[in-house]
Amino acid sequence: MHTLEVISPGLLTTVQDLGRRGYRRFGLPRCGAADAFSLQVANLLVGNSQDAAGLECTATGPALRLLRPALLGCVGAGLPYLNGELLPGRASFHGRAGDFLEIRPAPPGLRAYLAVSGGIDVPVVMGSRSTCLRAGFGGYQGRPLRAGDVLACGPRRSGRPARAPAREADETGPLRVILGPQDDRFTREGLATLLDAEYRVTAECDRMGCRLQGPPIAHRGPADIVSDGVPEGSIQVPAGGLPIIMLCDGQPTGGYAKPAVVISADLGRVAQLAPLATVAFRAVGREEARAAREAQQRYLAHLADMLQASTGYRSFHVRVQGRSYQVTVEELP
Repeated sequence: MHTLEVISPGLLTTVQDLGRRGYRRFGLPRCGAADAFSLQVANLLVGNSQDAAGLECTATGPALRLLRPALLGCVGAGLPYLNGELLPGRASFHGRAGDFLEIRPAPPGLRAYLAVSGGIDVPVVMGSRSTCLRAGFGGYQGRPLRAGDVLACGPRRSGRPARAPAREADETGPLRVILGPQDDRFTREGLATLLDAEYRVTAECDRMGCRLQGPPIAHRGPADIVSDGVPEGSIQVPAGGLPIIMLCDGQPTGGYAKPAVVISADLGRVAQLAPLATVAFRAVGREEARAAREAQQRYLAHLADMLQASTGYRSFHVRVQGRSYQVTVEELP
């Protein structure tokens, strides 16, 4: 059903879910939400499965008109204004047909996520509704939203406004990295520079990568390597010595040495880095990286349980013949 009309698209607003898995071997990036954790929280707040499609809003968000009643949730670096009234962030709220919704910037972050009960309903392409901007497919006609676009959503579930609790985990401080896979291609002094220096985000940051300015990182020899896989969060260092953190639209392979990879639990923090923000790195082991990831999953599970207890429906993740499904059970009146 038609739910949202785009009055103003903002700087860069796209339809994103959690992305495409298993297609990097064909040269496609993951796409999906750059800050996947924020989208997952927003979806839970409106009763969706965590992988439902929502809107990713970069810097200046969109202005939208509601075409039917909806439960919406805004999480991340955005301030929701409904008919000119500021609403709490990291929370869900009811909108009525004809209401005017704006997502305004909330520095110092960069991206906000708007979820709508039922999820944004666009065609599934290669297992995902996410927009692939570089190839021009998926999402809403393979492009950012424009004024006049009308978005449909799936069936709305009953629900009530809720607010996500604050996280116990510290979301400040250095980005945590695991050294490798080519840390041996850098001098000892170069690795010390990476871990001791402070870098600044340049204006050259997008969904593909985040380019940093600061002390150069010294290679042992040439910066180029035989092209290999470039995981999301990997830090590439070209010949100039300045690092680039690769993000969700980054290429699957590359030929620059990579001294470290940002742990998965901190990828959302990278996605929220705006130009001129400062960045530092701290090396951790696999145990700490795994613990940080598990802490995120526990938070999401706790939030889901809390919301299910208050709304009367339960959500289950099931596998049937090797395929995964998110199933919601709701008692009807």
